[in-house]
Parts: sequence; structure tokens; C-alpha cells
Amino acid sequence: MQVDLNIKGEKPSLLSKVMVSILFAGFIAYVIYLIRVKVQIEEMDVIYIVIYIIFLFALTMLIALSRMAVHHIQFDFKAMKFRHTYDIGIMHYKKSWRHLNRVKYISVFKVANTYELNMWHEYNNRTSLMAVLNYNHAMQNAYAIAEKLDTRILDATKKEGQNWVDKDALGRSLEANE
Repeated sequence: MQVDLNIKGEKPSLLSKVMVSILFAGFIAYVIYLIRVKVQIEEMDVIYIVIYIIFLFALTMLIALSRMAVHHIQFDFKAMKFRHTYDIGIMHYKKSWRHLNRVKYISVFKVANTYELNMWHEYNNRTSLMAVLNYNHAMQNAYAIAEKLDTRILDATKKEGQNWVDKDALGRSLEANE
């Protein structure tokens, strides 16, 4: 498959990196504590401690990976497919390609402190694309996708209501900001 459009999500913040580092340091310190304090234990207790350490390691990795992953969306418009990919350092995880089925519009809406992009298909089926922290970044991504798919953009970020975005005006605004 050929990637025609690659939209990169936001990189982890410095605070996230520091939190993950502290989490790993705490995990390692706790494992050292368990080994040093529990040296004189019975064989059955060793099995429980090893299982406990494995569980803590899995939990630590789950939290760390979710905070450090960079999300991408890749589109192949010739084959009308897209996929999500995740990067953690030098590791890459790529989900399988999915079909772009009769896209009606792209929506941008606000949830808590993030802006979510969704792709709406016929019969009101929705595909969640990504969440970003910045409104302008969300609108840039929505515009890039909508332009390639020749579809509309719905801005549902305000409590007063939702409105259809004038793509030409948005395109000129984005070009002026670059």
C-alpha cells in the first residue's frame, strides 16, 4: 500500500516522560527492596513474589506505553484505505488497513481538554481517528483529510451548536498561518 497522507499525533510532553521515568525508577527500587528484605523466605513465597513482580511490571509497561506512544493515521486514497500506527521510540505497531466506506463528513468535537476527530459514514457509523490538544491542529488534520476525500467538515466544538466549516476559508486561513 502507498501512503498518500500521514497525519502524526502529538508527541508525549516532557511531563509525561518525567512521570514514566519516575514510575520505572519506583518499580526498580521496589523490586530491589523486595529482593533485599525478603531474602530469607520460603520457596512458596518466592513464587508469589515473582508473580507479583511480573504483574507490577506488566502494569508499569501498560501505563508507560500508553503515555509514550505517538499515534499516526495513514491514508491510501487510491485503494481507499486507512490505518492507525503507533510509535514508541524505535518500535512501530501498525494496525491492518481498513476501507474508507462512503465517508459523509469529518467532525471535530471537544471532549474535556481534547479535540476528537471522527469520520462519519453512511447509516451514522463513526470511526474515531484521533484526539489532539490544540484546536488549530485538529482543524488542520480535519481539513487535510476532508480535502483528499472531497467531503465536508463539521465543527462541533462549541456548546452553542455545531456548524459546517467553509473549507475554502479554512484552507486560506491555514495557508496564512503557515
